[in-house]
Amino acid sequence: MAIISFSISENLRKFLRRLVSGGKYKNKSSIMRDALTRMMNSYSSIDNMELNTTSTNIETEKNQIIGNVLIIIEKYDSNIEKKIARLEGKYNTAIKGKTCFNYKKNKTIVYILEDFIDNFRLFIAEMNQIQDLKNIRYVLL
Repeated sequence: MAIISFSISENLRKFLRRLVSGGKYKNKSSIMRDALTRMMNSYSSIDNMELNTTSTNIETEKNQIIGNVLIIIEKYDSNIEKKIARLEGKYNTAIKGKTCFNYKKNKTIVYILEDFIDNFRLFIAEMNQIQDLKNIRYVLL
């Protein structure tokens, strides 16, 4: 059997662990195999016309998108700011703008990103893994 590796958000990882610990599945791999098998079976019942439409939609995901990301952190928390700075460096070509607002004990950071949807998703997933974020929101334009 082939081994495939991919990144998922912290929320999805927790969901997978709950399914395994709750006894619904033997392990995380069996969850993924079941999900992919169900998806494959649902596509096998679709006629060719709909499959062609789906592949067209997949191709459009290769186009660049613009989106806004808003995060709220505790002001003056250097640990969080270091983690954010690392992500900003990693995604510096995608980040087209950044604005910061300080209010009371909070710091709000708004990013404008322009990149491929996959990179946008990775940025969100990696940002979401920072433990002490108070809030994160994003909008695709």
